[in-house]
Amino acid sequence: MTEPARMVRLVGDAEYRDQAEATLKAPGDASMVFRARPRSIVMACPDGCGETLVINLDSRADKAWRFDITHASRLVVRGWASSSQRPTSSTPVIG
Repeated sequence: MTEPARMVRLVGDAEYRDQAEATLKAPGDASMVFRARPRSIVMACPDGCGETLVINLDSRADKAWRFDITHASRLVVRGWASSSQRPTSSTPVIG
């Protein structure tokens, strides 16, 4: 296990998940899978355990998270409850 990340870094984007995973080098690194629209965010687990987290952004695939880029260096990911359409969380992951 390595040192935990203090922040999440968006390190790039890719067309496919395996390409996105290849860009992850350190805990907290994240890459967006984008084909005509955002599909997912692939992230190296920030706690340093070595796992890869995949955050679905495509509501056509299943329940999906929404994201807002409110500033060039800040990304906010929001979870939406499927029945009420109200946010269940709002977490700045890059800042």
